[in-house]
Amino acid sequence: MTDVAIMAKDAIVERCIWTWVIIARSVNAKKAKWGPREISYLYLSTYIITSFQLECVTYWYIVLKVELMSMMLRINLVSLVARGDLRPSEESTVSGTIPR
Repeated sequence: MTDVAIMAKDAIVERCIWTWVIIARSVNAKKAKWGPREISYLYLSTYIITSFQLECVTYWYIVLKVELMSMMLRINLVSLVARGDLRPSEESTVSGTIPR
């Protein structure tokens, strides 16, 4: 591959990974509207990234993984709170009384 082709490939892969990051951030901020356009962006990005050899995306993979992990953590916490499984323990609440 020529230098120009490698740079073009790197730019395309970077753009695809940022598409994932933007979708993860919008889900995290509860602003995501999963319409056909967003889903097609996600599938197209996944296809393009997997069709390349991925030798250039170690840094971007780490960025993506951190974004997705934070998104999953937030979704899990929200679902636990919604179900009532996550409540403060008695030790962590302030009762307003002063121990003697």
